[in-house]
Amino acid sequence: MFATFTAPSFGAVHAHRTGKDGKPLPCRPRRDSPTCPHGRYEGCGRRHDRDDPQVGQPLCVDCYDYQGAVLWNSHAGELWRRFTQALPAVLARLLGVLRARPRETLRLSYAKVAEYQARGLIRFNAVIRLDGPDGPGSPPPDWATVPLLDAAIRQAVAQVVCLPQYRLLPLRHWSHMLGCRGRFSTKSRYYSTTSAFVTVRPRQEPEPSLGSGRSRQRSQAA
Repeated sequence: MFATFTAPSFGAVHAHRTGKDGKPLPCRPRRDSPTCPHGRYEGCGRRHDRDDPQVGQPLCVDCYDYQGAVLWNSHAGELWRRFTQALPAVLARLLGVLRARPRETLRLSYAKVAEYQARGLIRFNAVIRLDGPDGPGSPPPDWATVPLLDAAIRQAVAQVVCLPQYRLLPLRHWSHMLGCRGRFSTKSRYYSTTSAFVTVRPRQEPEPSLGSGRSRQRSQAA
């Protein structure tokens, strides 16, 4: 199963949107011309190209929660770690067995790529699969279905929590955002498909987005 784990919203940003014909759509059209508490228009009628430097930039820099965005990027790795710890336990609970029992007939594997979105936030794309006890070479049991894995993933995400001092960060919104600019990847030991770094054409922006410097350093190190 392919799953996308997207960060919650920390404020409205300019976006590149396209219709079914592939033509750009208005960024954030609004009929009533609302304004934010700082007097800035909350919509945008421009049709941004994909490489438009405004894409990913906040509509109002004073409304945007930069602190929350930084905290999300800082703790994204820990959130993923907690998710991978929670998933086997949730899977066992859905099956009504002890956590160690599924390992006798089932192996849970994954490959994950972390990428920076245009708004500068980390997003995870993951392939999560169920195999037989010997790994990809053995078929999973008949009861190891896609709906079962889907339910386990969603419940594991929903129970992931952050440290108490960051309780105001809207991490619970993460749980309903399951569904590139890839920079780094991880995989479980038994995952069978070779994973590679995803490369993209660099974008020219007026100022670096969150984590962009760190991203370039990791690419060069790879």
